[in-house]
Amino acid sequence: MRSHAPAPHRPLISLARLGRWVPALALVAGVATVVPGSEAASSGTLAVSPAQASPGETLTLTGSLPTKIRRPVAVQRGMYGKYSDVARSRTDASGHFSFRIPKNGMPSDPYRVVAKKVRIHHHVYPAISTPIRVVKTQEPDVLVSLSADSVGVGDAATLTATGAPVRPGRPLTLQLRTSPTTWQTIGASVPENARGQATFTLPTSAAGTEVFRVRAETWNGAGWYPSFPVTLSVGTDTSARTAAGSAWRAQVDAARKTAAAQPGQVNAANTFKWGPIAEAWEWETGQSTDPWQIYSDGTGRATVYTAMLALDSGQWGGGRAISTGTVMATLQNSGHTYGRWEARVRGPIFAGGNTDYTMGLRLVPVASTYALCPGAGVDRSVDLGTWTGYGSSTAIGVRKGSTDWTTTRSLARNRDNWHTLAVEVTPKRIVWFLDAKVTAVLNNPAAVPGVPLVPQFVLQGKPGAGMKHTKLTADWLRYFTLARKDKGKVKAAAPTATTIAPTC
Repeated sequence: MRSHAPAPHRPLISLARLGRWVPALALVAGVATVVPGSEAASSGTLAVSPAQASPGETLTLTGSLPTKIRRPVAVQRGMYGKYSDVARSRTDASGHFSFRIPKNGMPSDPYRVVAKKVRIHHHVYPAISTPIRVVKTQEPDVLVSLSADSVGVGDAATLTATGAPVRPGRPLTLQLRTSPTTWQTIGASVPENARGQATFTLPTSAAGTEVFRVRAETWNGAGWYPSFPVTLSVGTDTSARTAAGSAWRAQVDAARKTAAAQPGQVNAANTFKWGPIAEAWEWETGQSTDPWQIYSDGTGRATVYTAMLALDSGQWGGGRAISTGTVMATLQNSGHTYGRWEARVRGPIFAGGNTDYTMGLRLVPVASTYALCPGAGVDRSVDLGTWTGYGSSTAIGVRKGSTDWTTTRSLARNRDNWHTLAVEVTPKRIVWFLDAKVTAVLNNPAAVPGVPLVPQFVLQGKPGAGMKHTKLTADWLRYFTLARKDKGKVKAAAPTATTIAPTC
């Protein structure tokens, strides 16, 4: 998207969303990719504030070029050895420029301001590139702690929240879970103090167990961000809570220091030439989880984390080694009856209980119920890929009414492995792709759901079980129309049909 300001003394800023991994996305967004070269001399000045920021926070870039004339300039961000324009403007008559742009979600971003060779008033001005400035990412979070996990009826109980990074003045909001998809705000928001903290008094007038969280609200361009849920028991026993102490803390710290492999470029959209991306979710600019509806009935949450959507089963350390419950994220829009969906995902496991989560991506009918058992509500769904723990067996298929068409394929998994899951739904057939390879083809119009579908990421726990701490992450999700035919052979065995019946 580009905007143009008519006033000559106010720098023009033009923002274009960068497409990651797929060159075609850059063309759709109108982004020109520039490889650094020797044609531009390094000169001038560049300052970026703040030097560290959360994804989405507004960066201010100011500086000057040695040429004292109005000339076009562009902010460029580096990624994988290439620089791309993210905003364009002009210097003033003294050579000064100013930009305001959102921080990208990568771990660190190098920025520079460039001016191309230009002829103005019969004089040729050479290309110039300012020095490079690197802005490091500060991952957002909200850390919460209770004064006590269990209190008597009427006893005092408080919750202390700390925003990360510290942003004094940012509103923190206490919320009570009233259903797996609904949080009720309690009282007014409290601004972070100089230490990033806010303290809330919790209701204890009635016996029972309540689940709370704190939400750091939208601030300086960064989206809102929720804490993990915490449970307060009033007048009830909590002796069953498991804590792993220092051993758990060491395990978590070691896991967090392990470098994760980044996604590659192989995907079905490139391989089979699906054409322009019709819809994309890439979570690069620190947005909140809107417009995804989040379901959580245990210790987990869903957030935007390092330019990814992350379904996280539980809190890091803090004596809470065991995860419980299920987390799901379902897109809330009008959906599509036909088309192609593709996502890049992985599911690292860290520590905790003895039971592995089942996780994956599926398409479900718009406004479907959140049923987790066969026949209980989601009777039309397409499974792009589901697996348990680090198991290599990946299930794909489609359900319609009382019939399941399913099959499995093997994909190697560990903490660092990424895989692409894709499906093509037409009026006559369904095609599944794993890592850009045709995996199954079902030429059966009766199996096609025939209703608008939306994507749903699932991190599904077993009721009552202590689960291993797991984080299902999606680097990106894209939707393509059927306007272009597949370029390549689309042949594979069909999934097997099975009659199913409600089990719960």
